[in-house]
Amino acid sequence: MELKDITVTEISDMITVYSEKGKREKMTNRYSYGLSFCKEGQITYIQNGSEYVSNKDCAVILPKGGTYFINRDKTGVFPVINFDCLDLLCDTVTVIPVRNAEELIADYERMKKLFCFDENRAQIFSIFYGMLHKLRSDNIPRELLGAVRLINSCFHDTSLTNAKLAAECNISYVYFRKLFTKHFVRTFSSAFVC
Repeated sequence: MELKDITVTEISDMITVYSEKGKREKMTNRYSYGLSFCKEGQITYIQNGSEYVSNKDCAVILPKGGTYFINRDKTGVFPVINFDCLDLLCDTVTVIPVRNAEELIADYERMKKLFCFDENRAQIFSIFYGMLHKLRSDNIPRELLGAVRLINSCFHDTSLTNAKLAAECNISYVYFRKLFTKHFVRTFSSAFVC
């Protein structure tokens, strides 16, 4: 699943789910995709024999059309944004590690306040795309964070090279290229050729 390629067409609703420990339910043919966070508690989703745990360390994408079981492991609160997009995003529950769940939950609360009025649609979409960007950025390998910061601040600098980025990350040139290509599916130089 590539979060960078999502074209969101609709944010249908936003709900905060109170989850009581010990309850189990079945979701059949989910009507939209869902992006869920954990404020507190824990849920285990079971789909096709695989288990996916939702807690404060991750966000979860719930698949449109998906059928799965929900085991409520620990009582808690789970904000959910239901949305649609142009292309197939995922067909199974997808867990995405997060570094700062509080920041994402704050974004959710900002969106929820704006959600009551149609004239806020562009701002709501902007916040949601920002959340998707944060989720994608949270999955950047720690070894590349220095390079990503440098690229973001100096993207216009034509003298920026793989060697400079590797030095910024304190890793070898060869390892940097391998890691960058594995994560971004292209080399640094090809990523920024227009």
